[in-house]
Amino acid sequence: MKTETTLIDLALSQTGTAVEQFALQDATQKDASGRQEVFRALIPTQIPEDGEQYAFEVDVDRCSACKACVSACHHMNGLSPDESWRRVQQWFGENEHHSWVHTVTSACHHCVNPECMNGCPVGAYEKDAISGIVKHLDDQCIGCEYCIWKCPYEVPKYHEAHGVVRKCDMCSDRLANHEEPACVQACPHDAIRIQTINQDRLSHELAQRRFKDNAIYPGAPSSAITQPSTSYLSKRSLDKTHWTTYQAPVSEAKPHWPLIAMLTMTQWGLGMMLSHFIGFDNNSISTVSILNHGLGLLIFMIGLVSSSFHLGQPRKAWRFFLGLKKSWLSREILAFSLLAFVLLADLSHQFFPWIPSTFHAARAWVVLSLGLGAVLTSVMIYHDTHRSSWLFPRTASRFFGTVLMGIFTANMLLNFGAGEPSSGEILSLGIITCVLGGMKLKFCLSKAPDKIVKSRLNFVFGLGCMGMLITILGSFLKWPETLILMSLLLGIGIFFTLEIIERYQFFTMSRSPSAARVHPPVIP
Repeated sequence: MKTETTLIDLALSQTGTAVEQFALQDATQKDASGRQEVFRALIPTQIPEDGEQYAFEVDVDRCSACKACVSACHHMNGLSPDESWRRVQQWFGENEHHSWVHTVTSACHHCVNPECMNGCPVGAYEKDAISGIVKHLDDQCIGCEYCIWKCPYEVPKYHEAHGVVRKCDMCSDRLANHEEPACVQACPHDAIRIQTINQDRLSHELAQRRFKDNAIYPGAPSSAITQPSTSYLSKRSLDKTHWTTYQAPVSEAKPHWPLIAMLTMTQWGLGMMLSHFIGFDNNSISTVSILNHGLGLLIFMIGLVSSSFHLGQPRKAWRFFLGLKKSWLSREILAFSLLAFVLLADLSHQFFPWIPSTFHAARAWVVLSLGLGAVLTSVMIYHDTHRSSWLFPRTASRFFGTVLMGIFTANMLLNFGAGEPSSGEILSLGIITCVLGGMKLKFCLSKAPDKIVKSRLNFVFGLGCMGMLITILGSFLKWPETLILMSLLLGIGIFFTLEIIERYQFFTMSRSPSAARVHPPVIP
């Protein structure tokens, strides 16, 4: 059966390099003054010198939004139907005199300071020393998707079938043979070309750029984050223009259920184990204390193991030490690995005391320091992505709040298990737990999409508070301990559910610095 030849096949099969085509045009052109009109060089004729690199240049006045560049990129790289390394957006610009539409085509910006490379825990990115192209090494990738969060433009794309992230490499193999990248060659208007830029000069120009927040194009995040090399040209003045995107409202992000389980369970379980040191004498070893410690460790370990299901290539995760110098994800893996070892050793001491009593205080401080340090690395992972909803104050209050919930709820259970429960302690612990639950409810309500969801969240929170109220009243009025314990477990279960909901919204409602600034146009 004969295969039909497409326009993309014809475009990508053109013979002759850019240099050869220019020579041919020069030989056949009689009027030397018209050379520039006949031929516009699309790639440099020489490799970059020291301190230089290749970069995309886009003339937004030439772009017609035909998406030939998107199709050519898809065809050349054999991408999946739902995968795209280049995207096209339309923007409405207006000033006091007139309005117009601009089309912005973008791919990887091959930044001078690529955050995708800095955040990768296994060194799956490299910036070519000669061309400056940021390449992704598929065989090194573990599929953690952290580079997607680190890139403010969300350029890397996760491939479900392969379990790795992939992205544009500027068709480096074609450039090495003096051929245009697929997107450059397929554009019918020559709107995209490759140029050679000076990296130091680029950094200086970005510092002087007059776009809002120092962006390379309207709606883009600050260029100070990664120093993107792509330049956008237009005859119109862009710095005094009001821009509105034509894109539809941004949809929810992926929930990342393994990470929801990991963050919630490791922090809650850690809090349960820390309650042994904070709420009671370090030297006391009782059956209830051991059970609480063991249950907390079990919850912690389940959360830790669940994180491996987030990885596309978990067998390669042992190489995390390659990114310890720059990646907070590598540091988190190391911190939680050490913490798990110390917690297992501490649990063994509960059954077979082998730590001298003189070191009990030091033992408590080691567990506390490692535990809080591990949670801090989790906070920094998300803070380092520059997403507004993941900045340090918000993320730290959520993560350490979960640890506190584990501490106080476990202390309430330990209070019952110790014999005669103290009504005063139950009252104070119950109030603190409800206050922390109220903070979680506030986080959830701030991200709730409609009134129905908000009313359901309020109802769930009310059930949790009711369980705590019954527990407090029962401890004062000497109600049957079974009733009090059941109401306490109900309250704890409800508040744990709120933690899951809050962590779900933590992921689904987050926006990259680029997407956070995209708003639909206001139509009168």
